[in-house]
Amino acid sequence: MLQSLFDWRWKWDDHCHSNVTTGPTDPANTVITDQQGNPQFQTYLSFTDIAIKNIMYYQATLVLVLRIGKLILSDDLIESVDKRPPLDLALPLPPTPLLRPTEIDSLEDASWEFYRAMEGHLCSGGDQPAAEFYQLMYPLSLVSHGIEEGSLEETWISRIRSRIMKANGYKMWATGGERSTGGTEGSKP
Repeated sequence: MLQSLFDWRWKWDDHCHSNVTTGPTDPANTVITDQQGNPQFQTYLSFTDIAIKNIMYYQATLVLVLRIGKLILSDDLIESVDKRPPLDLALPLPPTPLLRPTEIDSLEDASWEFYRAMEGHLCSGGDQPAAEFYQLMYPLSLVSHGIEEGSLEETWISRIRSRIMKANGYKMWATGGERSTGGTEGSKP
């Protein structure tokens, strides 16, 4: 599966590398901070509408596969695949702020790229429709599998989820509120 992901990523890069830019992280608007409350990343990743959907699913699936691989094989999974570009890819490739498969050496590399992309989508100051934010919930759910309880990454996921929910008008759930069913447990309707 990891090999298939890397193969897909090289093909994506060949067609969509120009759809990626970076921007400076705004400390007042960031959702991903270090333990002192400073932005974790100095820059965020920003994509065109078409590019973000595909690359966010790739990044999230890559994180999930590497996380499962780490549980089963320690860190050996990433070393078991060929990360080189396919022979039919025109080289050299133009520079990109994204990590190419040859530059991904750990689960942390893949995770941080995912979070930089989330940061860019949620905090770049653009006027994305709420529906675009909501589409990020599935990749976020993939990344959330297997994270350590109480970790900084769990905090980031909670903040991202809250930002997405607020953008979609689900303020009650974004703040951790419980949905009322209008009755007490065990009572008849």
